[in-house]
Amino acid sequence: MQGQSQIFELVLLFSISVGIFIVLFVVINTYQEYYSTVAVRDQINSVSSLIASAITELSVKDGNGSISLDIPRKAGDRLYGIVLDSNGLNVSTADSEYFSFSPLYWINETFTLEGGAVSSEGKIVINKRGNKINII
Repeated sequence: MQGQSQIFELVLLFSISVGIFIVLFVVINTYQEYYSTVAVRDQINSVSSLIASAITELSVKDGNGSISLDIPRKAGDRLYGIVLDSNGLNVSTADSEYFSFSPLYWINETFTLEGGAVSSEGKIVINKRGNKINII
């Protein structure tokens, strides 16, 4: 009888250990997914703010000009696209799950906005020619 009770205790201890391992794995995996999501969203917002600032800087300068920006090739582990049109600036992941939109307020009323780029190049150029601002 005593041998059976030791085996039962060891099996019970092993089962509890496996259960604790599984719970820890699920909790850690959940936190990793959450923080990865937050990181992608923050990086998309940062890139959008950087580009919007450069567009604003160009719009207040007299004459023509251009600004070259180095941008991250990926936000988290995702490629993203940049689109500039009459509505404003939109930066979004390839699957459009994460995005940041900036209306560019009065700039889209004064200038013609157009163009787009993909983050895989790691660089964008913003040009101002007359009343036209574009991204290439």
